[in-house]
Amino acid sequence: MNFTDVIPGIGLGNLKFGSSRELVQKEIGNPTEIEKYALDDDDDDVTEAWHYDEDGLSISFDQEHAYVLSSIAISDEKFTLKGNAIIGLSKNEVDELFIKNNWGKLQEDEEEPNLFYVDDISCSLFFEDGVCSELQLSPYIVNNEFAWPK
Repeated sequence: MNFTDVIPGIGLGNLKFGSSRELVQKEIGNPTEIEKYALDDDDDDVTEAWHYDEDGLSISFDQEHAYVLSSIAISDEKFTLKGNAIIGLSKNEVDELFIKNNWGKLQEDEEEPNLFYVDDISCSLFFEDGVCSELQLSPYIVNNEFAWPK
């Protein structure tokens, strides 16, 4: 796979948020596993997550958005965020990187102590033992709606 740089609000390499499942499959191949789930029992909207386990990559498509690419999760050190390594960095290093790049301030989730959000770039970061283990990104959100890249 030659897609390693994630761009906030845009996507991964040449794959943009809003890409079809067919385009994703053509560009990066078949996933290791496909998982379908609803966020809660009352939710009729289904998410289809494609896991590329060997690559440390998961890509999600939401029914609500006609099953186009709506979320990217990376968990391997080969991936970068706008050219910056992020997986494996300490919380302090991630804070400094985000400040340096004007990406916004990490806000700790009230219920999950190892989960942080940065609304400015529509991302979530997970930390294990004080080290960033996963980064999730989605399209920018404007007026409570996804702003799909052009």
